[in-house]
Amino acid sequence: MNLFKPLLVNIRRCAAENIPKLALTIMIIGLISYSVLGAALAPLGGVLASGAVNPIVFIAAFFLLFAVAILNNILLYGFFIMVHLMYKKERAVLGHLFTGFRDFSRALKTALFLITIHLFVSVTASLGLFFADFFTTAFFTKHIDICFTAVVILSLCVLAFLYLHFAFVWFLLYENPKLKVMQALRKSSALMKKKRFAFFLLCVQSGSFYLAFALVSLIVPPLLGQKIGTFSAFTLSFIRVLSTLFLYISLIRIGIAFAAAYEAVKSEQNAENSKIQSACNALSAPADTQDQSAHTNSGDTDL
Repeated sequence: MNLFKPLLVNIRRCAAENIPKLALTIMIIGLISYSVLGAALAPLGGVLASGAVNPIVFIAAFFLLFAVAILNNILLYGFFIMVHLMYKKERAVLGHLFTGFRDFSRALKTALFLITIHLFVSVTASLGLFFADFFTTAFFTKHIDICFTAVVILSLCVLAFLYLHFAFVWFLLYENPKLKVMQALRKSSALMKKKRFAFFLLCVQSGSFYLAFALVSLIVPPLLGQKIGTFSAFTLSFIRVLSTLFLYISLIRIGIAFAAAYEAVKSEQNAENSKIQSACNALSAPADTQDQSAHTNSGDTDL
C-alpha cells in the first residue's frame, strides 16, 4: 500500500486554509533575497558599466550569488518549519521564518551541503551543454533554445531526485536541537529509503494543475521559437504573471507535501517501534513468570 496516497486530501485542506500566510512568507523570502542581491551587485554593475572588466569582478559576483543562495536556504529552513506547524494545526507566526538564524550554525552547514549538490548538478549540466555544442555544432546552434530547455528540465529532475534523499532534514533539525547536521542528513535519507518514488509522485500530485501550467509555460515558448511573435505583448505578460503565480502555489503545496510525508513516515516508524516493543515485552513475560514461580517454589522449600 502507498503510504502517501491518503495524504492528498490533508495537503489540499492545509493549502486552502493557509495559502495567504504562506504566499506572504514566500513574498518576504523573495523580497529579502532580491534586496540583498541588488544591494550586493549594484557596485559590481557600476564597475562593469565603466568598462573595467577583470576576473576579480566575476569572482566577486560568484561569491555574492553564493552568499544569497545560503541566505535563501536558511530562510527555507523557517519556511518548512512554518509549513510543518500549519500542517499539524499548531500555532505558526512569521517569526518562525527566521528559525534558521536562531539555529545558524546547523542551518549554515546544511545550506552549504545542499548548495554543493546544486552546484554539482549545474556544473554537470553546463559541461553537457559544452560537449553538445562541441560535437554537434550545427544541430546545437539551430536548436539552441530546445537543447537549453531540455538540459534545464533534466537538471531540475536530477536535482529533485537528489533532494528527496534529504527532504526531512529541516524537520529533524527543528525537532532535535542536539542532532548534528550529518546525522540529520543520514536519518532523512534512511527515512526516505524505498519511499522516494512514491514521495516524488506525491509532490507531483500535490503540485497538480499549478505545477503543470508553470512547466508548460517554461517549455512552450522555446519550442515555438519565432511563432511566439504572433502573440501580443499583453498575452505573453499575462501568461508569465499567471505562470509565476501558479509556480508559487505549486511550491507551497509541495512544501506541505514534505511536511505531510514526514508526519506519515514518523507515524509508521513509531508504529513499528511499538510493535517491536510489544513483541519484546511478550517474549520477556514468560521468563519473568518462570523466575517468579522458581522464587515461590524456593520459598516453599525453605519452609
